[in-house]
Amino acid sequence: MQHPFFSIIIPCYNARAYIARTLDTFERQTFRNFEVICIDDCSTDDTYTYLLKRAEESTVTIQVYKNESNKGPGQSRNVAIAYAKGEYVAFCDSDDWLEENALEILYRELILNNRNTDILIFNYYTVFVSGKKVPRDITSILRGCQNKEDLVALAPPSLWCMVIKRELLFRVPIADLYNAEDMVTVPILLSVAGHVECVNDNLYNYFYRPTSLSKTLNPSVVENFKLAYEYLKANIGGNYRTAFEFHGINLIVYGLIYNAIRCKLGIGEIKKGIKVFEDDFPQWYRNRYIKYLPFRKRCWCYFVRNHFFLALYLYFEAQLLYFKLHSFSK
Repeated sequence: MQHPFFSIIIPCYNARAYIARTLDTFERQTFRNFEVICIDDCSTDDTYTYLLKRAEESTVTIQVYKNESNKGPGQSRNVAIAYAKGEYVAFCDSDDWLEENALEILYRELILNNRNTDILIFNYYTVFVSGKKVPRDITSILRGCQNKEDLVALAPPSLWCMVIKRELLFRVPIADLYNAEDMVTVPILLSVAGHVECVNDNLYNYFYRPTSLSKTLNPSVVENFKLAYEYLKANIGGNYRTAFEFHGINLIVYGLIYNAIRCKLGIGEIKKGIKVFEDDFPQWYRNRYIKYLPFRKRCWCYFVRNHFFLALYLYFEAQLLYFKLHSFSK
């Protein structure tokens, strides 16, 4: 029996409301030599039962596994990688989907161009609940990289906008974290990869749900961002110190503080969070990659550097309102 060329890994937790649409798009793929591996992470709804039924009826190969205990998205993906048989692995979240010709385009790039690629990165769409699709270009900046550190620094923060040679994922497992696992795994992967390529096509659909932003988060998410920072610090090579500093800006200066405000933590907790990073990089605001951040994040960094905490709270509320309004506009 022919081995699949792609293994598509989908971690699932209480995904019943959206997983049908995700699997539908795989059944409509124009390229057929692939398998789908779904890992149910102890859902409390009927996700697992639905996945088993769908696997029996599907026109494509769907493997379904269930964790014995809740492991989080990082470790769930590692479980799936152990079962994967494809030459390349792709990741998809349970409420997202691929364009119907995505695998065909990726196959053509990987095989017909014969470049022995370790990682192939592609663009994506943000899809709002209104149906509006906004293209996101992440490959143009990568094509302009002058060296390996540029590539590692400017790496996209998500695993779902790339396909990765399966053997590379045995060397670099997905970080066993509940938050920011993609943000720290991708730069490590790129730091050890050989040949990295980009394709200009928008192939992935990231479904943006504003309701997920309005939920009160568990304050442990803030601690998880600290753990993510320490994980990257321990696992990225010393040749990439400036790139690591830049990822620290995204993890701590933006990610940790943003979520601390979402969780309604006090200024004292925010100061404690950023101290971890500023002890390592007291002049982080001079990092040469900050200029590549979008304007809104550069503003955020300015507020953090100058300890304008009231401005951060106001900015957070304004941004939340903007994205909610934008989500429902045509």
